[in-house]
Amino acid sequence: EVAAPISTINSKLYNDKLKLLLVSKCHLNSLLMAMPFIPKAKIKLISFPLIQIMGLSCHVHTLSLIDKRVYLLQKV
Repeated sequence: EVAAPISTINSKLYNDKLKLLLVSKCHLNSLLMAMPFIPKAKIKLISFPLIQIMGLSCHVHTLSLIDKRVYLLQKV
């Protein structure tokens, strides 16, 4: 997600981060559904990158599935 420096207010940052997280969750679920042959132990090793750029600041996170319906968002 890339935004102009003028629009870098906190509410936009958090709203965009929420949208980015929800879309990434859907992509991660689709990826895992497309590969049903992956062993359950290996699913925890898959991380989906999330990058949000606003002005000169960049926020990088990873999203992973750690248990059934339990996701982990980590700041990198």
